[in-house]
Amino acid sequence: MYNFIFSNKFNYRIRRHIAFWLARILFLTTSLCIYIYDPQKSLIANFLQAAKVSPVKVIMVDIGYCYAIIYFFAPVYFLKKKYFAFVIRLLFITLLFLMIGLTYNYFYFGLSSLPAGVMPVYIWGNVKDALFLGPPSTCIIFLSIKMLKTWYIKEKEKQILLNANAAAEILLLKAQIHPHFLFNTLNNIYSFTLNKSPKAGEMVLQLGDMMKYMINDCETDLVPLGKELKMISDYIGLEKVRYGNR
Repeated sequence: MYNFIFSNKFNYRIRRHIAFWLARILFLTTSLCIYIYDPQKSLIANFLQAAKVSPVKVIMVDIGYCYAIIYFFAPVYFLKKKYFAFVIRLLFITLLFLMIGLTYNYFYFGLSSLPAGVMPVYIWGNVKDALFLGPPSTCIIFLSIKMLKTWYIKEKEKQILLNANAAAEILLLKAQIHPHFLFNTLNNIYSFTLNKSPKAGEMVLQLGDMMKYMINDCETDLVPLGKELKMISDYIGLEKVRYGNR
């Protein structure tokens, strides 16, 4: 599901677009089914009748309008901050598609016999439906989904970058602390070996366990609590040798 929504691979992109336009066809068919619903027929018969009328033809207009704006006019003009040119072309292509839709409906439904006084009402009704239920509204939904997806990906990349920076800071801190701690501990061990103290052997074991933990064990996602407590105990034991009772 994550790949289906966010992957830029060609096959996932194709599936996303097909799913979107299938949902659009279902919406148009359902809306038309409600509009022309015949109580004398079954729900399935009404739905099939609506499916025969125009959704697939309408969807071709929506696809042409959406892809022309989102994949041509927006990258060429809007994203390059040519806002005036973008608005002019947006208005032009919107009017063009409105005229195509009006002309298609006029001839498809045989409206040449309409009285002259009814024609303005018919035109206004078609324009209103086209703006709120046609290509412009479809384009807004399409663009909103695309923008939400882009925003989510950017936020995820930002979070990954923040995590990487935090990890880099921790590694830098470790690189600064480890040599300082290591040299002090080795000096203490050296002083005990000169005196042939048995404490030297114990410190070597503690230091060895700590280095093994820091190099290998703590790189995993989960660490047993016992190992964590053992490392803290070894660290405190080595520091006690250095600071005494202070």
